[in-house]
Amino acid sequence: MSAYRLDAHMHIMAEKRMKSGIRWAVKAGFNMGLDPETTTEEDLLRHIRDAGITYFFNFFFPIFSGTAVEILDWQTEFALRTPEALPFVSVHVHDGDPLPIVREALENRHFVGLKLHPYAQRLELSHPLLEPVYQYLEDTGAIFFVHTGYDAFYGRSGITPDLEQILQRHPKLITVAAHMLYPEIPKAFDWLERFPNLYLDGTGAVASADQDGFGETLYPLMERYADRVLYGSDYAMAIESVGASWKRFQELPISDEAKRRITWGTPLELLKRRNWPFRGDLPARYREVADDKLNVQDRLSEV
Repeated sequence: MSAYRLDAHMHIMAEKRMKSGIRWAVKAGFNMGLDPETTTEEDLLRHIRDAGITYFFNFFFPIFSGTAVEILDWQTEFALRTPEALPFVSVHVHDGDPLPIVREALENRHFVGLKLHPYAQRLELSHPLLEPVYQYLEDTGAIFFVHTGYDAFYGRSGITPDLEQILQRHPKLITVAAHMLYPEIPKAFDWLERFPNLYLDGTGAVASADQDGFGETLYPLMERYADRVLYGSDYAMAIESVGASWKRFQELPISDEAKRRITWGTPLELLKRRNWPFRGDLPARYREVADDKLNVQDRLSEV
């Protein structure tokens, strides 16, 4: 495997949300080995670095109205001070038209793309206010990362049919389906044949497949479609520690070449499609491509 590793799914958030998120994970029965009252951002970053992560996609989505700009500001500052972090913007339809915030994040702050979690955010992917956002992402080549699957866990449904319609309407939209529609793994990989700009993120799905006996279905598909698959730990909203998650991945019965592609080659291809700057063979760090952070606060009032 490559000496470099990109974790395609992480949630490092502001202190209050981080603590509540870890409490939620503990209540759900997950075991990351974290104490919600004492864990700090520095602790999480140390665990990430100890696991050998050299880059990660960072997601922080608003669950309350009126917080999207505050979160955008925090994500910007976090990515500026954290060399490994590649930030995604998130929005909420309860705040009105989300397109100005998305444009601010992608055009002025050079974020990688947009992440939505319809179940946690209690929004519908089919909401009319989001349609111009999808069109904008498609037109600009930005990456759309979206939670899928685990309907039973969340006690909700609707993501899969909504996403299918979005992909049909926007065939050039670069989309990553987090969690592989779990447990509908065969459907997720069938979609790769139907939608050439779709990618799958195995975060959570690998651990669930191990537990639920779906590994014999999943592993050959990951091998075959390694150029369309990513992997991440979901840290620090995960079922296990970042180290345990990556140990699980390393032990998968797939080839070393497939593992290298999933953890490095494929996410780099996504970044290249996004026109993310590179320094030689490596993606540029966020702080190398972001606007002068002194201008960030000036633009906040304009969003």
